[in-house]
Amino acid sequence: MVKRSSLWSQRYLAGWAILLQCVGVLSVFLLRVTMSSNKISSLPDIIGSMSQVRSLNFARNCIQVLPQTICDLSFIEELNFLQNKIAKLPSGISHLTRLRSVNFEGNALSTFPSEVCAISSLEEVNFNNNHIEFLPVHISNLKRVQALRLSNNRIPSLPNSICELTELETLTLMGNKLTELPLMFDSLRNLQHRSIDSGLDLFNNEMQMPPRHVCDSGVESVFQYLREIRRTRPVEVNRRKILVFGESGAGKTSMIHAMLNGRSRLALPDEQTHVLEQHMWTVEGERFQVNDFGGQQMYHVTNQLFFTRNAVNVLVFDMNRYGAARYNRDVGDWVQAVTAQVPDAVLLLVGTHSDLCTAAEIQRKREEILATMRQRENTVIEDIKEEIFKLKEALDGKRNGLFAGHNRFAGMSTEELTECHTLLQRRLTSRPVLPQEMIVVSSADSLDGIPLLVHTVLQCTQNPQLFPKTVVPESWADLERQLTESRSGPEHFLTYEQVVRMAGDFGLTEDRLIPALRYLHLVGEILWYEDNVMLKEYVFHKPSDLIDIFKAIFRHDIEDFLTYGNDVFKRVGHMTKQQFRLVKSRFLKGGQMSVGLLRCFLWGVCADHQSLSVVVGLLKKFELCYQLPESEATPGLTGPSSLLFLPWYLSYKEPSNLHKMWPTTVPDNYSQLQVMYQFPSVSPCGLFERMLVRLQRHVIRREDWKDGVVASIRNQTVLLRRTAGDEDCCELNLYVRGEELTAVWTILLLLHTEMTSLLSQWPGVRHQVFLVCSHCTCRGLADPHCFFGEVLDRPRPAGVSRLPCPNADDEEVVDVALVYPPPEALEGVLQEGDLRTALMEAAQQLGRDDWRRTGRVLGLAEADLEEIQHDFQTLREMKFQMLLSWQRKAGEDATLQTLMAALGGQEVGRKDIADSIAAKYFCR
Repeated sequence: MVKRSSLWSQRYLAGWAILLQCVGVLSVFLLRVTMSSNKISSLPDIIGSMSQVRSLNFARNCIQVLPQTICDLSFIEELNFLQNKIAKLPSGISHLTRLRSVNFEGNALSTFPSEVCAISSLEEVNFNNNHIEFLPVHISNLKRVQALRLSNNRIPSLPNSICELTELETLTLMGNKLTELPLMFDSLRNLQHRSIDSGLDLFNNEMQMPPRHVCDSGVESVFQYLREIRRTRPVEVNRRKILVFGESGAGKTSMIHAMLNGRSRLALPDEQTHVLEQHMWTVEGERFQVNDFGGQQMYHVTNQLFFTRNAVNVLVFDMNRYGAARYNRDVGDWVQAVTAQVPDAVLLLVGTHSDLCTAAEIQRKREEILATMRQRENTVIEDIKEEIFKLKEALDGKRNGLFAGHNRFAGMSTEELTECHTLLQRRLTSRPVLPQEMIVVSSADSLDGIPLLVHTVLQCTQNPQLFPKTVVPESWADLERQLTESRSGPEHFLTYEQVVRMAGDFGLTEDRLIPALRYLHLVGEILWYEDNVMLKEYVFHKPSDLIDIFKAIFRHDIEDFLTYGNDVFKRVGHMTKQQFRLVKSRFLKGGQMSVGLLRCFLWGVCADHQSLSVVVGLLKKFELCYQLPESEATPGLTGPSSLLFLPWYLSYKEPSNLHKMWPTTVPDNYSQLQVMYQFPSVSPCGLFERMLVRLQRHVIRREDWKDGVVASIRNQTVLLRRTAGDEDCCELNLYVRGEELTAVWTILLLLHTEMTSLLSQWPGVRHQVFLVCSHCTCRGLADPHCFFGEVLDRPRPAGVSRLPCPNADDEEVVDVALVYPPPEALEGVLQEGDLRTALMEAAQQLGRDDWRRTGRVLGLAEADLEEIQHDFQTLREMKFQMLLSWQRKAGEDATLQTLMAALGGQEVGRKDIADSIAAKYFCR
């Protein structure tokens, strides 16, 4: 028998002597040679005698030069020289006419080898992580290429000829110096959406045309942008946002007055900013929207609704009152709040009241603050690098011995591990741009430091790496003008469908509208919360109206406002003193607001009943409140009987009878499961309160207090509790108890899915999830063992019934049913509401060319699709109605699994949507 492959990997074989063993008598029979992860520095000329070889794998070696004889391998189909030191390819490589795949990732190539362009048989080309500075025009000869990987090079532009590679499905260009794409780039009609290591990837470039937010939104957005540019014309815009935030009393408003007007005007004590004040500022030809955020704790939840990318974030603190003990309060917590939502935020640090400090004090505090900021950032980076190291070990098969409770990567497929690795790498590159220096100012008459602050802001926004110029289609500017003109109307917001019709008046079709709305949201002209299922149907064309609503309801001066001497409660609320006292108590202690009380809060903002109903709907959609059932309201108290619950005003202490609702020990014949969400310092502002609001979707009855709630859901008892952990960390603990374990798992996974969905709105927040060991809980251990939360996403290990617990005796083990959820519990998580919400999300992401294909795959007849297209005016309505039609016709067979299979299949080709649904609605 003749051996047809040779494998010497990770044996550290040096030199070419070992190769001679391969190429001797058997050389003509070898088909594959793998010698990866050795210390080979060169290849002998005799390698060319392997006349039948199909694949050479010399990845992760030290090879600098390839011998010319490698070009004699006329049957070769695959060359893999990943992570070597090769600077040039032999000229004769173009003779390898059967070559399908070349991988020279991580070498020293400074140019794209022109010889490669002559190999028309190539289907996959990988030159990631080299030093390539340009692409040759003749790259268009690679007619069959499906994957072209060029990430992390130095490429400043793409030749127009790249648009001829119409078979291209994957084009990775992450980490180059690109500023624009060829106008006919949408000719690459087979390009896929970015997914793990495939599709179109333009991350971390200096993109101007299309702008960065368009590139980050996926291939369809890029194509629609370019078509719109061709239909109208490109317009360069100079629009920036400045977000100014910091602790109350730091001097933000006075500093902004000095910046904008060039003279001192100190804010008076009663001029504290309520929620947010917006100013327009034009300087040196650039137009800025300056946002002055109120610093009181009550405003943090609404402030974050205005944080976006493409902004200069100015963190202001009072240098005079600063001390080391105030670092978190004055600096650290604010940095976390911003980067939790915008991980790559650009930050400036400004210390005010410099006129009250000595030069020595300023220098000492400057060094201390900057050093602490850098140290904390370095700690985060080291943690990410450690996770990447562990992931690489798992990919190399070195961490497979433990189950997922002790090793978070156990049980993951190679694809899942690769996806985790890609996400961690992005977290590593999407770090905040922290200040190298601190600007020290005084807003008094001297205006010390103010000119330097203005200069620094301008210097920052003119840095193309941080803020590339933005080029938009003229139709986007037309849409902005139209929306601005519509602000004269009485509406607080426009529906999405109204904006679709408005855009249609100047030829901006619906499928090209979404990138325009994203842009206008980024620059602050509108507010459009595309990622929020309940809010994306509304466009807030008058942001000031929304700010006024928030100002009216979220008040730091609530005690001063809620006095019976304020005649609004008599004149608008028509309350007697006794009624007012009861309403005030229920609001300040229990967070319960009657519609009558709300009318008093909103006096001057909206007076008529219809506007009031709109505001209530908005507050519910923003998940700032929920409506209590009629049975819990008090009819006749202030008119309408409805009560709203705003958890931010909740001040009740833990109820004294909690032990009756939630006994200290787990009752006999009951099972308890507990998930702990742990945050290194503070949890995202509003996470706990918004979870309290979401809980109302599921509960039968509940009792809330400031830091907790106990509730009943489908006959299971739930406890959610917020606590401060050790060393300034914060924990949210979710407990579920019940008599039937599968039912307990179902409720736990249901609420865990809600929490995971909420956490996704803070992409930069650091947190860990753990499943607390039920074995330890039943024994009453003060320090129970915690399994990694990944067990909630993994299938149960086959053939395993018991698992070890470090706190158990040698003979004690944990039932696997208490660590891994059963499949039937996963099925129980998906409710009708989840399916409808998922259909809405899928409809939003489907493109003009996708929705009919999706309908056909789901079994709808062509006549059904024609009827939908005839009956509904907008593309969004057509897409959603198509999915609803499928749901009605399929009945019980209309499941998310079926939908995901259709979307991810070859005919539709939208695996990105299927993956998004899976990540949000399934514990994998």
